[in-house]
Amino acid sequence: MKPDNESEDRKMQQSPRRIVVGIDGSPPSERALDWAIGEAQRTGTQLFLLTAWRSPTAFGHTFASTQPQVHQLAQEGIDKATAHIHAIAPDVEVRGETVEHQSAAAALTDAAAEDDLLVVGRRGHGSFDDMHVGSVSEHCVRQARCSVVVVR
Repeated sequence: MKPDNESEDRKMQQSPRRIVVGIDGSPPSERALDWAIGEAQRTGTQLFLLTAWRSPTAFGHTFASTQPQVHQLAQEGIDKATAHIHAIAPDVEVRGETVEHQSAAAALTDAAAEDDLLVVGRRGHGSFDDMHVGSVSEHCVRQARCSVVVVR
């Protein structure tokens, strides 16, 4: 029988260091967040929420025309997602960040470069309804250095 510290080491190696989640306020990103919450609870892993934009940008269904407005709306999205996590999974550690002047796809793959898991919705606000996977999701699957979960 192996000592407990070896099994703990193995468990630490199998669990992601953190789960990076793309947040844009769209229904697919909300489903991705819920999936990531379950995974974080199962693995005891921190969630890292990320919203990125380049101006001009629309968040949800609100068009923001100035940098301060865009930043405020992006931060409100992170805050709303964080409150959702605390309400249903108070034991899950969560951090969030907004990134300016970078595409969502590049920001997500950069943020997850040292992590084991990136979670995104299948498409965000900019995609056509009949697309199976949006451009951000496709970029993440093709370019991320870690595993990617695309949630429908």
